[in-house]
Amino acid sequence: MTKIKWIPNAPGSVLYATAVVAQNQFVADAVIDQLLIGPVSDINSQLGMADLDLARFWNRLVASGFESGEDAARCEQALLEAECSPLSADTLARNIAGKLTDIRLAFAERFPKLAEQLPLRARPLQDAWNERGPGLLRAIGQQAHDSLLPARANVHLVGPVRGGGGDVDPPRQNAWIEALLTNNDPTLPEVLRVAWLLARLGLGRDRANRMIDQQHLPTVAALALVPIVLHAGQELELVAPGPLPIPAALERWQQTSGPATVAIVQDWWQQWTPAEMPFPVAIKALDKMLYAQP
Repeated sequence: MTKIKWIPNAPGSVLYATAVVAQNQFVADAVIDQLLIGPVSDINSQLGMADLDLARFWNRLVASGFESGEDAARCEQALLEAECSPLSADTLARNIAGKLTDIRLAFAERFPKLAEQLPLRARPLQDAWNERGPGLLRAIGQQAHDSLLPARANVHLVGPVRGGGGDVDPPRQNAWIEALLTNNDPTLPEVLRVAWLLARLGLGRDRANRMIDQQHLPTVAALALVPIVLHAGQELELVAPGPLPIPAALERWQQTSGPATVAIVQDWWQQWTPAEMPFPVAIKALDKMLYAQP
């Protein structure tokens, strides 16, 4: 069973909030949006002038924020992964790091007790997980395979920005999730999101599934695990009987899934469930459906 280390993470919370605003995602807290929109727009302008992949930069920067290090080094690595020229990366990284310093100071002034509040905000989710999490993981392992789940993982608790959100960094076995005091959607308890994130960590490990193009694997894993986690939740009476709320979960958890993707996942789940094909074969089938491979 996965051993979790829960880590309230105030510094990581700042980068997480910054990335949410920078990618024009829904922000539930208008104060955060107003606080960050100015400096974030400046950073995005610099990234745009360099013709970089904004989503890749911000995703890599957030993932690196849960490890020790300096913002300048994080920015330079994220820039390189966003296909920035090595000749430009150093100067641009220092410029962005300076903006991040301003953001951190403004965040600390506006939310001075964040580091103290996060452990308290995290408690309800941790208690709910201790009660239902092990059973969820067992049910997920039975549907897929026990080796899917990581032996241990770090779960970083970040301040709420979207009213529910999180992601994973499989190479470092890090997951992060907003520390909500209550379930914003009673039909999708946040413990299900934790289980989904942990399962993604396991499936996203290096060469965890050699039947799938490694560039496709993060997306395929995230989508395939949605109905699997929901079905496990239904067995534990965390999800209401009847058709699984796949569209709602994809909207809340995956956020970037359009109607076509939702339809593919639902169709795949209907095909895989009765067929009882081995899990590696099943997600290979989803890979083909998603990427229209011959």
